[in-house]
Amino acid sequence: MNEAMGLFLWDNIQLSGKDLEKFQALKNIVKMGPGLHNIDLEAAGKLGIGVCHVDDDGIEEAADTVLALILELYRKNILLDKKIREGMNCGNFETVSAKLMLLLNNQQLYKYISWLFHV
Repeated sequence: MNEAMGLFLWDNIQLSGKDLEKFQALKNIVKMGPGLHNIDLEAAGKLGIGVCHVDDDGIEEAADTVLALILELYRKNILLDKKIREGMNCGNFETVSAKLMLLLNNQQLYKYISWLFHV
């Protein structure tokens, strides 16, 4: 618990001020579902922990999207399509795969996912 910087929780988990003090590196709590009744907001504020909630509408759809994006990281279909449209010489599959891996190794994950949303 000393290393956790973020925390996701549902309604069935209660966090008191005493509980929050155990998380030495905690910066954010995301409560999934309506309301924040199970979190000691005053204690979180005093400890500098940001708290927000995400309604439970569309959770499965969001999870499906995240899994599709992670799968895309391995398949690289969107990146390959974009590079071909920009004029990249495809050659054989091994050449294309090696070029794409170099591109991905030089970028951070959040930049790649951000790029996917702007295609």
